[in-house]
Amino acid sequence: EDLHDADAETLAVIDYLVDNLDQVPAAVLVTTRADPGPTLDVVRHAAQREAGVLLELRRLDESQVRRMVGACLEVDESEVPDPVAERMWRDSAGNPFVVEEMLHGLVNGGLLAHGPDGWQVLGELRIDLPTALVRAIAHRTDRLGPQGRELLTVAAVLGHRFPLSVLREVTGLDDRGL
Repeated sequence: EDLHDADAETLAVIDYLVDNLDQVPAAVLVTTRADPGPTLDVVRHAAQREAGVLLELRRLDESQVRRMVGACLEVDESEVPDPVAERMWRDSAGNPFVVEEMLHGLVNGGLLAHGPDGWQVLGELRIDLPTALVRAIAHRTDRLGPQGRELLTVAAVLGHRFPLSVLREVTGLDDRGL
């Protein structure tokens, strides 16, 4: 799991296992981000050799987010309070990791509690970004370098949608740099 930052030795072991486990009742399940790099190369090459199957996951849609929240809370999706499902969908952009971390934050923060009538929202659904999520985003942002961080900073101020010409003007980068 989470092999996107695995070292060369670990990737070599995974590559060996994938090619040599076909005679035994075993499976290797590897998860990684779609970021270019050695881990994705190992996974793609295994799929090309037909030693494995590559499944690329897409973001969850709104109903899938509700279903995931229900599964995490161990209730049917119909029992998930609407404000919780709506907030998880709006703030997660369908990213399962973000859904799970925000949901843990709500439960651990006492804003979502289980009672005799099921899960109840207690107060305003104010979600503090969980430390694990902040750390994961910071780690990925650091890998972008100074220009990448500057682009993200400007984009955060501009909002979800904006013309690239505005980004180009604010940062002073040419098309190639962008």
